[in-house]
Amino acid sequence: MGTESIDPIIRARILAYREVVASGIIDDHLGIDNLTVLFVTTNETRMRNIMKELRTIAHNGKTPMFAFASRPDLATIMHAPAPIGDMFRTSWERVGYEPLSLVRPN
Repeated sequence: MGTESIDPIIRARILAYREVVASGIIDDHLGIDNLTVLFVTTNETRMRNIMKELRTIAHNGKTPMFAFASRPDLATIMHAPAPIGDMFRTSWERVGYEPLSLVRPN
C-alpha cells in the first residue's frame, strides 16, 4: 500500500530474503531451490524506486530473484478488483533481466 519506507524497511526485507536463500534454509525447509520474491506496488513510481534500491544491493546491479508489478487498482482496499488470477498473466519486471512470466508458453 506504499506505507513502508524503502530504506530501511523494504531494504531490510530484501536483505533478509537474500540471506534466507544464501543460507539454504528455504531449500532444506520447504524444498524450494529457486525462490522468486514478487513485489506488488500500487504505483509505478514506488515500484521503480524499490527497483533502484535493489540495484544498489544486487551483485553487478542485477538479480533474477525479485520481480515487480505495479497495480494501481489495488490502492484502495474498498474498491480492489475481485481475484481473477490475472496476476499470473502479468509480466513481472526484474532488475537487470528480461521480464518474468509466471505462465509457461504453450
